[in-house]
Amino acid sequence: MITSQKLKCPISSSIISNMKYLVILFIFCLTFSQSYGQSKKELSSAKVKSSTEWSTKKEDGKTTNYKSLYEEYDKNGNTTLSIEYDEVGNQIHKEVVVYDKFKRVTSETVFDASKEKTVRKSYIYDAFNNVKEEMEYNGDKLIKKVVNTYNADGNKTSESTFDGLGELLKKVTFSYDAKKLKSGKTTTNPAKGTETVKKWTYTFF
Repeated sequence: MITSQKLKCPISSSIISNMKYLVILFIFCLTFSQSYGQSKKELSSAKVKSSTEWSTKKEDGKTTNYKSLYEEYDKNGNTTLSIEYDEVGNQIHKEVVVYDKFKRVTSETVFDASKEKTVRKSYIYDAFNNVKEEMEYNGDKLIKKVVNTYNADGNKTSESTFDGLGELLKKVTFSYDAKKLKSGKTTTNPAKGTETVKKWTYTFF
């Protein structure tokens, strides 16, 4: 799903002499500082509906200005559409996110031009807002399904992964101690006939 973060441009005196590196670094920093510079709260308060990011690339004496990112938001400041462009205007990455009335993500669709692939994920929640089922599609074809269960404390107790035909690929079960801390994890792979067990113990002050 799409997240927001702030990144600092890591320019230091030791790289100033390397002009090609600076060109790449400048574009990287410009892109991330602008596109991820606003929080959901800020976007919602300002009633921002969409934003467009423009990047400038300077290399070998040539300056190129182009639209590098376009995003749309809902009234809660959640990003619902994000499209990245290359220097000539081609879409290189696209994400579409749908939320329900409880502000939960119900589907994510990602298009990656380099892989010429569109992957869609959809989510079903239980009454306590835990993800109960997660489906992954390649186009319209179901390729993976994950089913989760939880205990009364909201801790995940199992995670079962199936392929598109419903065959179990992997199952992970979790156990917890009296303090509700995770104490065990068992992973089984029916196809390979393997089982891995991990256990945790704690010390306290």
